[in-house]
Amino acid sequence: MALTYVEEVKGSAGAKGDITIPEVFSLGIRPFKGMVPCELKARFRYRINGGQLSMLYKLHRPGKIADADIVEEIEECTKAPLIVNASD
Repeated sequence: MALTYVEEVKGSAGAKGDITIPEVFSLGIRPFKGMVPCELKARFRYRINGGQLSMLYKLHRPGKIADADIVEEIEECTKAPLIVNASD
């Protein structure tokens, strides 16, 4: 997937070109304060609607954040069982 950009600079200078955006990229997300960040894959998405460009990303398997280590730590700290919906 590629986007084209046009850069306008005051004066007569300018730049045109293509920028390649990876379809899948990684994010380091810290699910809770004080916890080690975990890596999640995300997919780049865009829409053009009425001439307006919207860009976003969609997490791939967001339920992965609720890995066993995190669930155990939350249960230990809260002294309560944690119900996790890991369907993604």
